[in-house]
Amino acid sequence: MSSIPRLLSSQRGRHFSPATKVFYFYIIWNSRFKRRAAKEDRVKCATPERLFLTDDLTQLHPDHNPYEPPQAHVADSNRTQGVKPRRVKWAVTALWAAYGLTFIHAAIVIGDRWTLWPPEQVVLNQLASELFYVVLIYFVSSGRYWGRLIYAVLLGVRTVNVIRTIPDDWQSSHGLVLVTVISFSCQYMAMYWLFTEPGRRWFLGSLAD
Repeated sequence: MSSIPRLLSSQRGRHFSPATKVFYFYIIWNSRFKRRAAKEDRVKCATPERLFLTDDLTQLHPDHNPYEPPQAHVADSNRTQGVKPRRVKWAVTALWAAYGLTFIHAAIVIGDRWTLWPPEQVVLNQLASELFYVVLIYFVSSGRYWGRLIYAVLLGVRTVNVIRTIPDDWQSSHGLVLVTVISFSCQYMAMYWLFTEPGRRWFLGSLAD
């Protein structure tokens, strides 16, 4: 476009008609006007507010690209515990059922051994055991990862003791053995639900909190 003024001022341009010169001047003026308008648009886009906001985002997030399209944040489901699965609810119900059977078991044991052991010792030991398992089942129901581990270890220890004493219990009281079998069946079924999917994943979510 800068060659047009040189053409008009040259020897050849002097022979142009006035209409031709006006046409060329119009082309020069129109091109300059368009360049000036485009420059003003760029200045308007780069307002102080936008520059300030862009600078703040760059300082807070150095890896942030201001020209990148917005993206939705997807939460990591493995780090949140979420809603209690239905199988975990079944497991807690089974634990409470087994806990209720311990009262029947305790009534049979205390009735058989009331004259053999001091009554105060029998009652205190039974109450301490019942209170401990109430708290432990509560923590299991709340999703505490260590709660189910402690319960599983204690269940294994009690299973060894039951296997060792069940022949004598069978001779003394068939009802005692029946209650014990039902109680341990409920507890082992609960452990299966707690240590398999989706219960296992739900308890793993508590480790991230």
